[in-house]
Amino acid sequence: MVLDIQPDVAPFLKDAITNFYGWALVMQFVQWLNADLAEPKATVIQRVELMLNGSVELALKNGQQLSQFGQTD
Repeated sequence: MVLDIQPDVAPFLKDAITNFYGWALVMQFVQWLNADLAEPKATVIQRVELMLNGSVELALKNGQQLSQFGQTD
């Protein structure tokens, strides 16, 4: 997903974003399981879509400004 948005992203930034959002998605699923699937699947998916909408792009934009992510000199 990150490389689809910005193909030339620095590897460290790509890994940081992938790790963060990967665990966020896993924890949404774990919470749903812990609640015995009480919420409809569609509700869980909508919440994930709401949280992800535009946030990966913002993380890429913010990361470009930070030298520790290899995006600037």
